[in-house]
Amino acid sequence: KDEKGVRAVGGVCLDAQYPKTMGIIWLLVDERAFKDHLFTLNSVTYELLDICFNRLGLECLYNIVSPTLNKESVKWLEFIGFELSGEPKIGLDNKSEFRTFTMYREDYRCAHQ
Repeated sequence: KDEKGVRAVGGVCLDAQYPKTMGIIWLLVDERAFKDHLFTLNSVTYELLDICFNRLGLECLYNIVSPTLNKESVKWLEFIGFELSGEPKIGLDNKSEFRTFTMYREDYRCAHQ
């Protein structure tokens, strides 16, 4: 949040099958904040990752993204250390492709300490 209002909102929910070790992470960011702030090391992204891995003690974070609809987001996810799955999943429209992005605690530690 800044003088222009809320620019980013994010969170994590626990995976129902593995609530003590896995989280489903999400972050919505306005376009300007995405370009200006997300690639910096002091971004809200790193704060959220720190909360997930260090305060909540999760071992793995994941979600899905469409590489065709979210090209910049995919670059950003890879930049901060997430890995995208090789196998696409087809959306409900039978056209859109989605891939799972995943980060494990040890990968976060290596990349961000």
